Amino acid sequence: MKQLAVSALVGLISISAWAGSLDPIMQRKNGDKPVSPATITPIQPILMNNETAQEPEEFEPEAPGALETLAAFDQAYQMATGEDTQSQNMFSQVADISGCQRETCKVWIDVAMNERPQHAYVYIDGKLTYTLLASSAGPGYATKKWDAHPNGPFYSGYYMSKKFPGASWHGLGDMPYAMFYYGGFAIHGTPSIGALGRPASHGCVRIDPTKAAVINPIVRAAGPANVWFSVQGARIQPTGAPLLLSQTGEQQQQQQVQQN
Repeated sequence: MKQLAVSALVGLISISAWAGSLDPIMQRKNGDKPVSPATITPIQPILMNNETAQEPEEFEPEAPGALETLAAFDQAYQMATGEDTQSQNMFSQVADISGCQRETCKVWIDVAMNERPQHAYVYIDGKLTYTLLASSAGPGYATKKWDAHPNGPFYSGYYMSKKFPGASWHGLGDMPYAMFYYGGFAIHGTPSIGALGRPASHGCVRIDPTKAAVINPIVRAAGPANVWFSVQGARIQPTGAPLLLSQTGEQQQQQQVQQN
């Protein structure tokens, strides 16, 4: 079973851009395997030219079969690495607003999509610790709004959905340190450093991978119940009640019922 899981993992992430066929041996020379953040030599990421850089073919949260792909990846990843990705609630349709909220949580990440440039504000133990450039969905895509505990899974370093030359950040794929908050929507690092600050993703929220490498282990150590993600329009001030999810009426009704 473990051998099958490893094969499934390789099959999901090893795609040859130039030949259009699966070739795990060729891809592994570019670091196409799980790597512990502790083994990575801290180096400055290469800035990609905004006009000419090829955008990573990252995971599309609302593509057909996206959740099934994520679930298969998660199962194979856990079996291959022995890592708990805390993915028990990854298919939950209801936002969990119980327990700590926003700055009362160990980690609160507030993504202000309406700002130009776009920012993610990271609070740790109630204090604003990082102000990061961020990227939400570009033209033709949409970012899921959220204001609740994340549903997971969380990956300690490595995550990629499609692999081709130039799409990987130091061998960790095109979505390093991915922290999923709802379905296929995640906050993650990106090799497209030059695009940060403006809408550019396929639906996820991108941040600087060097900062994601620092924030991710704190999120994983705290666990979903002690972490809060706000992905909204305007920046949220560090006081006040949680906002409703700005999504479908059915989802808003579900949250209103839960609040009552």
